[in-house]
Amino acid sequence: MRDPDTSPEILVEQCNSILGNIQFLRFAKAATRSGGESGGNNDSYFCSWCNRYHGLDEDCDKPAPGVTACPKCNGLNICYCCPVCHNYPCDCFASQTCVICSRNPCVCADWCLICMKPVSECPGHGTEGGGAVTPPDPDPETDPYSPKTPVSLMDVDKFVGYGQFKNCHTACVAMLKEHGIDYPGSPDYVFKLKIEVNEQLVDYGNDPAGNYRNAVNCIDRHLDAGRPIMVGVNHTFGRNINEGVTDHFVVIAGRGYDSAKGMNYYTYYEVGTSHSFKGCNETNNRFYYDPSIPTLYDEVGFVDEKRYDVAQIRPNDGNNENTIPQMKTKSFFAFTEYESIFYIKINLL
Repeated sequence: MRDPDTSPEILVEQCNSILGNIQFLRFAKAATRSGGESGGNNDSYFCSWCNRYHGLDEDCDKPAPGVTACPKCNGLNICYCCPVCHNYPCDCFASQTCVICSRNPCVCADWCLICMKPVSECPGHGTEGGGAVTPPDPDPETDPYSPKTPVSLMDVDKFVGYGQFKNCHTACVAMLKEHGIDYPGSPDYVFKLKIEVNEQLVDYGNDPAGNYRNAVNCIDRHLDAGRPIMVGVNHTFGRNINEGVTDHFVVIAGRGYDSAKGMNYYTYYEVGTSHSFKGCNETNNRFYYDPSIPTLYDEVGFVDEKRYDVAQIRPNDGNNENTIPQMKTKSFFAFTEYESIFYIKINLL
């Protein structure tokens, strides 16, 4: 596929041909190859448990004497297990992650699997001319799923727990000072991502994808400059504190990539605890960024093990571009007539 004399158009055609003709053999005898060490025959079956061919009277080399059939699907001289995940029933799509592009959701239809760019930007799809093109490495600026450079600013010696102030916001401010940051950000300049409407958490604004992109770029900018950043999260409906959606504050202090999920994540100080081994846990305290939804979330947060959804981000580097003031958010349907008119007017200014 990397033949320098092959045009991008031909490479795309070859890849599409290969992908279109992949077939997984199921419910058929394992005699798909010649006998001997290279494969099975009519007197053998493929054991998905130990990943090799068995004679019908041969014991599996796993610690289960007397096994003469696949221990997962119980097939004799035939294995019903998936040849990809080797499980029965198949669990390839249990996580809804594509086994070809390893992404969730699948982007195979919209992205070129050679250059890993959208089909509209791929030089081999519908473009004139030819010539050899070396596929570039994925670019984080154009491919939000590509791994970003890891950053770790978390320092257990700078951790400030909940017990010191009994207030998560105050603890975050104190911890930022430990990192040399005297200005923690302001409620007058935030990236607002989520609001509560009629007991539902919904995206803020008419361009959620743009909001998230600006917010994540702000986080990356801070981390690249060695600056942790405070964010507000939602974990419980109807608490009616802060701007009406933020229930808790934490401090993002790192960045990494989860190859199993195919997603970038952001590690954070959890100030809801006084235990540093919990508050500084870079394995458990992670916000995953999924630009396809979009969302920035921790499936299981520290507070009552509830899901954390990042609702707002407060820049502290003096760059407030694309931010808005934090204001109380109410369900539009809960407004009085006068409040509704006032709300519309201030949003038209």
